[in-house]
Amino acid sequence: MNHFDAESVQHFDPMAVAGFGIEHIQNFDPTAMGGFGADQFHNFDPMAMAGFGVEHIQNFDPTAMGGFGADQFHNFDPMAVAGFGVEHIEHFDPNAMGGFGAEQIQYFDPTSMKGFAREHMTHMELGALSAFDISQVKNLDKQAIAGIGDTVPELGDFDVEVRFEVVGEEALRLGGVGSFAELAVQIAEGPSPEALEAMGWDPSMGVDYEEFDLSMDILEGLTGEALDRAIEAFGALEG
Repeated sequence: MNHFDAESVQHFDPMAVAGFGIEHIQNFDPTAMGGFGADQFHNFDPMAMAGFGVEHIQNFDPTAMGGFGADQFHNFDPMAVAGFGVEHIEHFDPNAMGGFGAEQIQYFDPTSMKGFAREHMTHMELGALSAFDISQVKNLDKQAIAGIGDTVPELGDFDVEVRFEVVGEEALRLGGVGSFAELAVQIAEGPSPEALEAMGWDPSMGVDYEEFDLSMDILEGLTGEALDRAIEAFGALEG
């Protein structure tokens, strides 16, 4: 296999490449990979994808990435996906994103994250999205981050740092555990009685928080943590 160069593999019959197995692919000269086009990648046996290593992938023609489907991405060696660069990712077929699993996502090069678009994110599995770490998420395009919000109804499985990056610290404070559904309700209706109690509101005072007059001297005499929690609760009401 290592005697084939890019010009040689470029002329392989697209249907014939289905005959390549894992060991064949492992022995390809990495510098020859640029000869494969999308029509050829489309017909590779999904089970043979594990033969591609980091160097093979680094030498892929970015414009050929659209040939890979979900079943093929699913079988890539997790450590090998570190070879995908920004341009490779930009050319991924969004419909193929569901093939990537959490064990693969964690190996994507953080500097390549800018290649992901919103549509890529909206086609990923929830388990895969939650595998992105903060070093990766910080390099995502804003629209790609919005795609995570489009897809994920609950951020409970995400690291706290990633939650802050996706929806922002202030939104998380309103949303409690980081649920987009809860956040929408909080914005539309204001904090729930339970949330207010968690922030320091004392329902035993007999004051209806919806009719509460912030000009009242209710804060007089409060100090330390009690004062901080009361101010936090009132600030949420005003917002």
